[in-house]
Amino acid sequence: MPLLPKTPSLQSELSPEERLDRVKAICSCLELSDEKLKEIMATLEAEFEHGLSDEAEATIKMLITYVRDIPRGDEKGMFMALDLGGTNFRVLTVTLDGASALIDTETCEIPSKVMVGSGRDLFDRIAECVYIFIRSRNITVPYLPIGFTFSFPCKQEGLDSASLIRWTKGFKCSDVAGADVVKLLREALVRRKGDCKVETDVVAMINDTTGTLMSCAHRNRECRVGLIVGTGTNLCYMEKLARIPKWVPKEKDEDPPQVAINTEWGAFGDNGALNNIRTKWDLQVDENSLNPGMQLFEKLISGMYLGEIARLILLHLHSKDLLCPGVPVPNRLAVKGGFSAKHLSRIASRKEDSIYKVFTKMETADFDSVDVDIVKHVCDLVAERASRLVAAGLALVLKRLGREKTIIGYDGSVMRFHPFFRKRVEQKIKDLCNHKFDLMLSEDGSGRGAALVAAIACRNLHSDKVF
Repeated sequence: MPLLPKTPSLQSELSPEERLDRVKAICSCLELSDEKLKEIMATLEAEFEHGLSDEAEATIKMLITYVRDIPRGDEKGMFMALDLGGTNFRVLTVTLDGASALIDTETCEIPSKVMVGSGRDLFDRIAECVYIFIRSRNITVPYLPIGFTFSFPCKQEGLDSASLIRWTKGFKCSDVAGADVVKLLREALVRRKGDCKVETDVVAMINDTTGTLMSCAHRNRECRVGLIVGTGTNLCYMEKLARIPKWVPKEKDEDPPQVAINTEWGAFGDNGALNNIRTKWDLQVDENSLNPGMQLFEKLISGMYLGEIARLILLHLHSKDLLCPGVPVPNRLAVKGGFSAKHLSRIASRKEDSIYKVFTKMETADFDSVDVDIVKHVCDLVAERASRLVAAGLALVLKRLGREKTIIGYDGSVMRFHPFFRKRVEQKIKDLCNHKFDLMLSEDGSGRGAALVAAIACRNLHSDKVF
C-alpha cells in the first residue's frame, strides 16, 4: 500500500493544475536567472575589493589569515590540533609523512558552566585536555607544535596572534573579548603543564574554512579555495598580495606572494546590496533571528535558515488555501523551527517513505497528492536558490584566481548531505564561468587542516626542533 496519496483533495475549489500554477506564481520571486547571478557576482566583487582595501568600513571583511602557503606534500612529524567551535572540544595528533596523515583524536566536553564562566577557566580546561591526551597516549616527542582551530569571530594580527571580537554559539566567557586568545592558551598550557616533559607551543591559529582549504590542498596541490555550507557558511581562498591594498609587508616577507583570505562572506548584503532578491519570507527570517540585519547572505543559503524559509512559504500557501486546503494549519508549520533543513533533504530524496516522514513530522494526516507536489516545489526552490548563490560566489573566485584548473575544497552538512545541492552548485558554476575546477570533500579540515598549518608554520620558521 502506497504511503503517499495519489489523488487530489475534494476540499479545494481549484483544479490540481490551478493550485500548482498559483503556487509557482507566488514562489517565482525565489528564482534567480543567470543574468541576475552575474549582477550579484559583480556586486560581490566590489564588496571583496572594498574589504581587501579597508576592512574597518567594509561589509565583507576579507580578513588576512597570515597563512601564506599550501602544503607541499613533504611535511613530516607529529603535530597537535585543537578544535574549539562548540560544546565539544577536540584534541588530535596528526602524524604527517608526505601524503599520508595518521590521525588520533579525542573529544572533551566543555561543561556549560565553563562556557559562561571565566576565560581563565575555559583555557585551563583546554590545557588540561591537552595534557590528559599527551599522557594517555604516552607521547614522548620533545616538542609538539599546536595548530588551533578557533571558530569564533577574531581579528587576526599574525598566524599565532588573534583577538576575539565576540563570543557566539552559547559561549560567554569573561575577560576574553578583545584579548589575544593564543596568548591566553599559551599561558594556560604553562599553568597546567605539571611534570609533562613534552614542550608545546601554539604556532598557528585558523578557522574551519581555512582548515578545509589546507586539508584538501594536502591531497591535491591545485586546491586554492575552501568552502563551508552547513549550519553557517564561509569561504576562503588564496589571494595575490599585489591585490590586497591593506597588506602591510614586512622585511623579506613577499615570498610566497599570496595569503589565504577569510572572506566572512556570510555578511554579504548587510549593507543592502542584496535587497533586490530578498523576499518577504527572508525579511521575516531575519527579523525573528538572534542577529537581525546581520549575516544576510548566510540567511539565504545556510542550513540554519533554509528550513525556516520553507516553513514560512508553506504557512503562507496554507493561508491562501493552496496547501492542505480546508483543514487546520499543520501543527509544526505554525511553530518557528518546526521545519528544518533535514526536511528539505528528505523531500529532495524523492523517496516515498522520506517524504511521508516529513508530513508526519508536520503533524498532519490531511494532505493530498497536490500538497506533496507543492511541498516538493517549495523545498526544491529554496535549495536551488541557495545553490545558485553559492555557485555565483565560487564562479567569481575562480575568475579572480584565473588559474587553468582549481580544486575547491568543501565541507558542511548542506553540501555533504542534501541530495542535489552539490551537483547544482557544480553545474551552475559551469554556466557562469569557463574556468576548470573540481569539488573535493574535505577530510577533517578543523583537525588535519590545523595540523598542516602548524607544519607549514614550523617549516617557514626554519625551526631546528624535532617534531
